Amino acid sequence: MAGEREWGQAMQDDITDGTKWLIDQKTATLKPGQASDTKYVLPEAGISLDEVEKDLIIQALEKAGNNRTLAAKLLSLSYDTLRYQIKKFGLK
Repeated sequence: MAGEREWGQAMQDDITDGTKWLIDQKTATLKPGQASDTKYVLPEAGISLDEVEKDLIIQALEKAGNNRTLAAKLLSLSYDTLRYQIKKFGLK
């Protein structure tokens, strides 16, 4: 879909200045937000990075109402990278 790809690229170009974006859950629109200072601690037993990635992608898609462009923004990924990850993990 050329139109969707062009729109996704336009959205990506708009945020290349390093601004972090948040989704307004009531209106499903993007707005500037604060970067998280959260630090993640690796468990002693280790963790499956693939499972963490898959779970975060699922959560982002849910929060974005399955809008892949918005989900990609939540994860600070390009639209194409998110599409690749969705295919890699066999998600819808």
